[in-house]
Amino acid sequence: MPPSGNTLSSLLTILAVRLLFVGPLGVLAQYTDAVCESSFSWMENSKNQNPCSVAAYLGGACIAGTWSVYRLSQPGNYYYGPSASGQNTCECSSVTYNTLSACSLCQNGTIINWSKWNFNCSTVYPGVFTPGIPSGTAVPQWALQDVTTSDLFNVTLAQSTGDNPELTATRAQSTNSLTGTSTVGSVSFTAQPQSPATSAPAPGSSSPGSGLGTSAIIGGVVGGVVGFLLIVGAIALCVMKRKPTETPPPKYQPTSPTSPIAVYTDDPTAGPPDVEK
Repeated sequence: MPPSGNTLSSLLTILAVRLLFVGPLGVLAQYTDAVCESSFSWMENSKNQNPCSVAAYLGGACIAGTWSVYRLSQPGNYYYGPSASGQNTCECSSVTYNTLSACSLCQNGTIINWSKWNFNCSTVYPGVFTPGIPSGTAVPQWALQDVTTSDLFNVTLAQSTGDNPELTATRAQSTNSLTGTSTVGSVSFTAQPQSPATSAPAPGSSSPGSGLGTSAIIGGVVGGVVGFLLIVGAIALCVMKRKPTETPPPKYQPTSPTSPIAVYTDDPTAGPPDVEK
């Protein structure tokens, strides 16, 4: 019995959603609809691919599916880094960070710091792309820029460095003064455009989902116990010194707080996703 019209429509919808988020099963692919302004044509490689297309190739090297780089919805937006659950060798490479930063700038977007980009990476790879350059693309020399010290992609330095010599699937990477380390993304990272956050997290600071160290937990417990004992002692001392009175103290009347309690929201525009931000 052939499927009904409604059943066929549902199956096509499910297939479309599947292709949108993870791409064809078992196929390495890349996609971008981002278009750079003509003044940034110097960012293109020898294959006439803009940095958005190159970034899509690099991201797709670590997944079985389509790795997409979508155009920024408006000027001033940027691409955020990988999530804690989605980070991988590709996303945690500075080569990917540099190409996506260039992709954002050529659309009149802004960029985030390297330290904020790799916030969720367990290991970072400065100036190298360990999975190997995928066939079908070529990585410009400017994408190897060292961002470990400056903590930010330098577009002026990139333009002066230029495209050659490029890295390809057949041309091995050599170490030079421009080499840096970066992070590349996984299937969960589609380089969705996001509005810029106010600042990158300070080194050593914690973020929702980042966890606390053992010493911090022990210190918190000990401090809490000591504080509790001090409060109990102060209350007992007050009760002992208090004179008896015939009039019972007034009952406590609960009141509403004068200001609302702050609520954490897992918004990628407010900080690194997941940490996922």
